[in-house]
Amino acid sequence: MASKLLSSPIIQTAIAGVLASYMSFVKLTTKWEVRHRERAEPAWALNSGVICCLWHGRLLMAYHAWPKKGAQQVSVLVSRSVEGDVIDKTISHHNLLPIRGSSENKTKKKSKGSLKAFRLMLKHVKMGKCVAITPDGPRGPLQRTEPGTLHLARAAGVPIVTLSWSTQKRVVMKSWDKFILPLPFGRGVITYGELIHVPRETDDEGLVHYMHLLEDTITALNDEVDIACGHAPITPAPRPQYNTASEAQSIANANNSGRAHPKSDEGDEEEARP
Repeated sequence: MASKLLSSPIIQTAIAGVLASYMSFVKLTTKWEVRHRERAEPAWALNSGVICCLWHGRLLMAYHAWPKKGAQQVSVLVSRSVEGDVIDKTISHHNLLPIRGSSENKTKKKSKGSLKAFRLMLKHVKMGKCVAITPDGPRGPLQRTEPGTLHLARAAGVPIVTLSWSTQKRVVMKSWDKFILPLPFGRGVITYGELIHVPRETDDEGLVHYMHLLEDTITALNDEVDIACGHAPITPAPRPQYNTASEAQSIANANNSGRAHPKSDEGDEEEARP
């Protein structure tokens, strides 16, 4: 019943309108502090595309961290599913461009869908857009990156902008990504990391260095904003053991093959702090 309702364009539009309005409401009622903007400004000033990375759990207010003027327009990869239709309509309210990936079809190999998505993202970067990526999505592990983001940065020859945000009043959802639901009428912090450049000559083993650098950079940004808002940092999942990007991709493929994420024994839901 729920899936049938969600497949209705009218219901999708209504849900998207509510989500987009809530995002705007939190943005307007939160007193935001912006840190280290100067780190990202050189990328915004480029006459070329860029890649933006943040962890999956920080998706909701990420749009507010990217300038509406003086920077690349943001493109977001969205699956061809009913949930993707809702996301498509939601982000369109905030002037974000959807990149519609491949549909979910169990008769097709996952590698074909991944290759199509990669080509779409590369096309948008070469068009001068910012492609926003959550390197630990869509199924985790928590705050651990797949190599696809680094492959894209190497192929496109563009920098990676990293960012994070947090709010004083929030709820941490009981999901694999510890999704942050910000609450209005509080204080918020946005911060940016140093640009990451992946040389075109980087080999399969060399990409591992940049995978770890990307993970450590975004997680440090998360920790910074969480502590600034009065929260304990969120601990990433254990880092998988691999020596090359190809090995890392094999582990990621196994992780995304349908294995359910175990629920944490720890209390994930936080109280809204005054």
